[in-house]
Amino acid sequence: MTILEELEQQKHDLEQKIKNIKRESRKQVEFNPSEQQKQQQKEFTRQQQAGLNPKKLVPHVDLESIVGSSQYESTMDAENISDITESTLRNITLQYKTPNRRALWQSVGQEYIEPELLDFIDDMGIGDTYFDIGSSTGVFSIYAAAKGIETVCFEPEVQNFNLLNFNSYLNRKQIDGKINNFNIALSDTDGVSNMYISKFEEAGHLKILGKPLARGSSKEFPAEFKQSVFTLRFDTFIKLTKMQLPTHIKIDIDGSEGKFIKGMEDSLSNERIRYIFIEILEKNRESEETLEVLKNKGFTIENKIRVQNYFGEHNYILHRN
Repeated sequence: MTILEELEQQKHDLEQKIKNIKRESRKQVEFNPSEQQKQQQKEFTRQQQAGLNPKKLVPHVDLESIVGSSQYESTMDAENISDITESTLRNITLQYKTPNRRALWQSVGQEYIEPELLDFIDDMGIGDTYFDIGSSTGVFSIYAAAKGIETVCFEPEVQNFNLLNFNSYLNRKQIDGKINNFNIALSDTDGVSNMYISKFEEAGHLKILGKPLARGSSKEFPAEFKQSVFTLRFDTFIKLTKMQLPTHIKIDIDGSEGKFIKGMEDSLSNERIRYIFIEILEKNRESEETLEVLKNKGFTIENKIRVQNYFGEHNYILHRN
């Protein structure tokens, strides 16, 4: 056995001893009922004394004795919420839940992922409203809300929506009610559809509405999970919620951008909507048609930035004349 192996064994033995001591200590702790449990026992006794013959209360059961110490301790670790990362972005310090490396990268890498989106947000001012269509885990949306911008997020996929809300919760003091999150897909119809998820993981990508087909691909991908989702037209959403239209919109929904634009035909004519940040795939008929629709509605191209290392995909910033 090498010195490293001996040290690893000593470490393992020590950790096991500490675990055993903690387990024995928990066994010695007497059950301490909560105030609610005390009130339930008091009411049970009252009904007994009144001759009402109440059903017996369920006795306290030690969870660790049922599932075993190893599983019990794994949930204790989970409740510690240790997977929280603090990140300072352009002088704003925020916190994010980072259950895996992808989430960790998104939480600290915004300047590498889409600095142009941060610039787009930084150009907003008092009175502006930001709608994030396809907000994923919310790392950019929460930055906008922390800057005081009224922010509305749309994320249909269940695990990303969960992270979006958890991140909103972690930063609740800084965003101060400036964010609203909706678990719906904005499209060209009011109804129900499916989201096809390539890999069922938090902070993941390739989660496509309607069919398991990545944008620009002619071959369907194998989906690990199919999630049912409600779809609404943007115009319907505005009518139902009576929300004020945004001044700025970011649209990044993996090939469904055209359907989204079709669903906001009435709203798109409103001059309150001044700026649109949208991902466009070149030499893709639907994507390029979407860009032409926006131009015909009075928007001009202010900037065009290639998406990271993806040749042929660009983020367009459009401004209404």
